[in-house]
Amino acid sequence: MTKMGSPQTLSHSVQRVDQFYAWKQGLLEQIQTYCSWLSENGAASEDVIKRLARTCLELQEDELTLALVGEFSRGKTELINALLHTENFQRILPSKAGRTTMCPTELFYDRQVKRSYLRLLPIESRRLNLTITEMKQKTELWESYKLDELSQDDASKILERVAEVVSVSKDEALALGFEESMQEQDLENPEKVIIPRWRHAQLSLKHPLLQQGVRILDTPGLNALGSEPELTVSMIPNAQAVVFLLSADAGVTASDMSIWNQYISPNGEASEKYCYALLNKIDVLWDDLQGETYTAAAIESVKQDTARKLCIAAEHVLPVSAKKALHAKVKQDDALGQKSGLQKFENLLIEQLVNERECLLYSSAISDISSLVQSSEKVIRHQLVRAKEHLLAHERNEDAESSLNDIADQTQQDHAEFYRKLVALRSSRRLMMSQKEILHDLVHLDKFDALADDIRRAMQDAWSTKGLIEAMRRFFYDVDRVFDNLMVEIRVAEKMVDSMYARFKHDHQADHLHPTRFSIKKYRQKLSVIKAKFVRYRRNPKLLMTEQTLVIKHFKNAFVHDVRKVYEELAEQAACWADDALLPLMQYTVEQKEALRQQMESFQSLAQEKKSQREECSTMQKRIDMLKQQLALTHSIAKQLEAHSNT
Repeated sequence: MTKMGSPQTLSHSVQRVDQFYAWKQGLLEQIQTYCSWLSENGAASEDVIKRLARTCLELQEDELTLALVGEFSRGKTELINALLHTENFQRILPSKAGRTTMCPTELFYDRQVKRSYLRLLPIESRRLNLTITEMKQKTELWESYKLDELSQDDASKILERVAEVVSVSKDEALALGFEESMQEQDLENPEKVIIPRWRHAQLSLKHPLLQQGVRILDTPGLNALGSEPELTVSMIPNAQAVVFLLSADAGVTASDMSIWNQYISPNGEASEKYCYALLNKIDVLWDDLQGETYTAAAIESVKQDTARKLCIAAEHVLPVSAKKALHAKVKQDDALGQKSGLQKFENLLIEQLVNERECLLYSSAISDISSLVQSSEKVIRHQLVRAKEHLLAHERNEDAESSLNDIADQTQQDHAEFYRKLVALRSSRRLMMSQKEILHDLVHLDKFDALADDIRRAMQDAWSTKGLIEAMRRFFYDVDRVFDNLMVEIRVAEKMVDSMYARFKHDHQADHLHPTRFSIKKYRQKLSVIKAKFVRYRRNPKLLMTEQTLVIKHFKNAFVHDVRKVYEELAEQAACWADDALLPLMQYTVEQKEALRQQMESFQSLAQEKKSQREECSTMQKRIDMLKQQLALTHSIAKQLEAHSNT
């Protein structure tokens, strides 16, 4: 039996993703080292441990998502086969003339179960009032196939199942959500129509790109985009990059333009920077008789025309031949591979994806951890200065016992002062927890669900399409109002936090400590994407002809579900912000208090042991050496985190 294997050679894109994975592993190691150091020094508070654990989880679960979109027969499946070519599989997914992938397919590596498999969701699941995201949690609804120990032929036969279709009556197709214009007649049985057998496919595959966190979403054309609203409202917009497949010989057709305008066009909903158009099948334009100059000019002409029609930068229109790229990898033909254009696309795409994720991860997680490490470093520097001063004073004082007692007494006073500050901060934190409850109450999911139920009832009671649309518009208005009210309370909390930081920095000369601001911008943008798609939906003439129950179901699955996800993310982020707002002050105080406690006990012990002044000075020097080692460690962690931010 042959296992699904690794590629023959590591391409630049795989190497870049490997570097990104190593970058994240390096961050994880530094955070874990810092966590261990805090524990060893008695400064690992429950709050800071939770904060570090959240960051580690975010790094471990981070993925790079690539969505492939385009009409059927544009070569999306062959592009995937070329990108993920392995020595055991010439083609991972079935590819032939006409339609191949009949249902949306996700390719990834399941890092929890750590095995290869194919899961298929039957098309009949559309009768259930559940989204694909919800169904992913219900394994009993899927047909599953293990792939790890299968031969290439057996695995290929199983993977061909994603292309299966079924013949049903027109009424059955309508009931399953396939509009009449989307139905394809069964030539063998003209009274019936052909529809996909599966609604969704998940393929977990052991491949370096996928194992390092790359996820690819393959969509099977306009029919699927029109009948699976979750694809266009949630899955595609949440991808870090969208690749639009076109045929170089046909250019931008009417159906291509329909997909682009309805689901991809970066008109404020998506950044053009992460939206690419691929002119596939450029090998059709290769002309041995006319010569390479003529061919290059022809390809450039199609490229410029495509950029003009799609209103995107010409450098984001890339000519490729997925078929020739796959042949080049199979035959290890570097010249053909270069001519296919795939390598240029891979390098550009992966480089951009990785750079974006690195910046995002640093801003969302690592910068806060860097601040904590720098604060620890400052505490140690302060203790080191004090320890050197104490050693110098002790060496100059002829009455060694009196000197040690004086130092111990002063240290005890400092310790008591920081303990009082810690008690005061805990009191302030209780105020923050009260504010957290206010924030939690504003964005509680029960309230959202009640709001959604009200809208559903209003839609059910509507007597006209106009009434339906008005109810849907009110849903977005009510959600916007919740966001506005949340920001009012956030601003109140931020003023309180600012006041606490100002007092603390004045008392402790801790100018390096700064409060983290809460930003709702990201969630507003996500909501705007969904609202823009709703506007296009309500302006679609088909809405006038659609049965009311189907409109209500569509609105729930395509819009309410995804707004709820944004709402849930916002609620979680608001709660985390409230938990972490005073964390730098708390941690700084805990570390100072613990360092002073250790120092006080050391001096008290020295005073009781009645050693010679030389021995006492030697012990104090050992503490200085230990602090220097700790400073070197925290400084190293801080520097490496800083280096990661500039990678």
